[in-house]
Amino acid sequence: MSKKSPHNESIKDYKKIISVQEKIIKQEKAVSKKLEKLFMSELDKSHNYHQWAYWYRAWSEYLEHTIQRYMKSKDPSHFDNYSKVLKNPRIMDKSFPPLEENIFLGGDK
Repeated sequence: MSKKSPHNESIKDYKKIISVQEKIIKQEKAVSKKLEKLFMSELDKSHNYHQWAYWYRAWSEYLEHTIQRYMKSKDPSHFDNYSKVLKNPRIMDKSFPPLEENIFLGGDK
């Protein structure tokens, strides 16, 4: 009969502990990568939202100013730039929902 030495058993125990720790580390790295990917995705969405909000506000202020100038002068030429944008197919094809003619320009309604 051979006796197992305590030294050999402790080495096996250490190897088991190390393998468990390695699995835990791999799992933690995988979770960390997933969280980083999720964070970057949300950061992109946030950046897109801020860009959209900035351009929406700029466009809104431009249109409000244009409408106020039109109301004072009743001159439809104030809408020339806006009309050019609405007639540009590259912009109209990408807009969602589709843009409609400005009521001040006498659109087809």
